[in-house]
Amino acid sequence: KVNITEPSKEEISLLNKQTGISDNKLLINKLNLYPNPNSGKFNLNFILNTKGTTEISIFNLEGKSVYTEKLTEFSGNYTKEIDISANPKGIYFVKITQDEHSQVKKIVLD
Repeated sequence: KVNITEPSKEEISLLNKQTGISDNKLLINKLNLYPNPNSGKFNLNFILNTKGTTEISIFNLEGKSVYTEKLTEFSGNYTKEIDISANPKGIYFVKITQDEHSQVKKIVLD
């Protein structure tokens, strides 16, 4: 079972202070993050129908970036195994931004 959790209001407030506002207006189809919780290696899949500059960022609870990937003029299907296993166990946030819109999901390393 896929368990994609939404960040709490407190977590979003903290993250917005650290990384900029997430407006949750980015239209992402079939967003899938699994397994969650994980050991630091997880699969990220999503579809963006609109073409634009896209960035995938992962932050820890302090707002420190532990992973960034930039995609120029991206649209379509994104599928990748991401490895952040060198980081300590805890709560992390995956932020997908395209142009001025973004969405944030929470993942747990255990």
